[in-house]
Amino acid sequence: MSGDFAVRENIARGKVKMLIIATNTSERIKQDFVRMGQSKNIPTVLAFTKEELGSALGKSPVPQWRFWMQTLLRG
Repeated sequence: MSGDFAVRENIARGKVKMLIIATNTSERIKQDFVRMGQSKNIPTVLAFTKEELGSALGKSPVPQWRFWMQTLLRG
């Protein structure tokens, strides 16, 4: 799932198992999501650009993406 509000909401609900944050995301957003990930013990990775993440998802550029465990297991 991408989208700032949706990702934040799912972090709060405990549904996020891993965060991938684009390297070209604003510093404020990076810091916010890294802090949220740390506070909830969610593995957080800074990797790829927004354009690369968006392309991998078949969407427009996205600044962050989160995984649910079910998504990882299904492949």
